[in-house]
Amino acid sequence: MSENSWDAFTRSLTEVLARLPVDGILVVVKADNRSHYVQFSQSSDELYAEVASSPDPPNLISVSPAAEEALRKAGWQEPDRSRSEMNWSYELPWPAPWESYLELSLTVTTFLRDTLAVDSPMSLVHRSWLAETNEPLRLPALGIPPAPEEAGPA
Repeated sequence: MSENSWDAFTRSLTEVLARLPVDGILVVVKADNRSHYVQFSQSSDELYAEVASSPDPPNLISVSPAAEEALRKAGWQEPDRSRSEMNWSYELPWPAPWESYLELSLTVTTFLRDTLAVDSPMSLVHRSWLAETNEPLRLPALGIPPAPEEAGPA
């Protein structure tokens, strides 16, 4: 993947999400700030996604009104702050058409690049594993390196 290839990252993420196995977990984080992340969890009936949205220092993530509106328009659910939820979430029924995975990947790419200020996909790392067994998932098609500790909850 070239240094600034957000299009290639979006295509790779689409492919990986469409093939994520049941009980598969994928967390994509900024290599230099692990509190800035997106995560995905595949169940037998949906792909669940979250994007980090922390209003608390030192992990402040300022989600602009424009970014919030873009997430709403793309079908994301706002955090319920009354229940201490901090992350925006999205549920994609499974199985889904390829276009739905692509739309999800485009929204996530935009969030990473524009809201979390990730300058390049090469500034990202990932963790991936099977929830049931904590067995690591190898996802070379994603095109970004695994984080040093590869399995287990983020």
